[in-house]
Amino acid sequence: MDNRIYELYSDNVIIISSFSKSVGLSGLRVGYIATKNKELYDTMKIRSLYKYNSISTIPQEIINRLFNYTLGQAAFNNYRTKTKNHITKNIQYLHDNGLLFDEYTDIPTGPFAIINKTFDELLNNKISSVPLNKFTFKNREEKLKNVSRISVSVDHDLFVEYFDKMIIKL
Repeated sequence: MDNRIYELYSDNVIIISSFSKSVGLSGLRVGYIATKNKELYDTMKIRSLYKYNSISTIPQEIINRLFNYTLGQAAFNNYRTKTKNHITKNIQYLHDNGLLFDEYTDIPTGPFAIINKTFDELLNNKISSVPLNKFTFKNREEKLKNVSRISVSVDHDLFVEYFDKMIIKL
């Protein structure tokens, strides 16, 4: 396999890609970085996997080899189909229960959704989220303090179990 992708780019370009998002492997840390910057390259050689939860080269190699075989491609397609099904059901569940962000013009389709719950409300119900007001323009902080971004790329039954507990409490 040719691993010289960096030769295709200018000196000041850094390519970062995650198979986790691009091929539907949500939750797995599988990806690569391509750069001609020697200082950055040398820094990346430091194995910080265990301290900082960085990308691991072992899973990358396993996934790369797996995709080269028919059985691996079939497993990948099956995983992707199931994940897409769970995402669709989870977003529909949020929509049906009035939890989707009020300003959506279309129902979202990706692995994340913005919902009308605060970070603290979700945390109290053991649901991981990102408080949206921490990652927006300053003039929208107040408006977005009651919404959060969550992953909807999880098993639908588990998703419903956690959100049903929160809805019942209300």
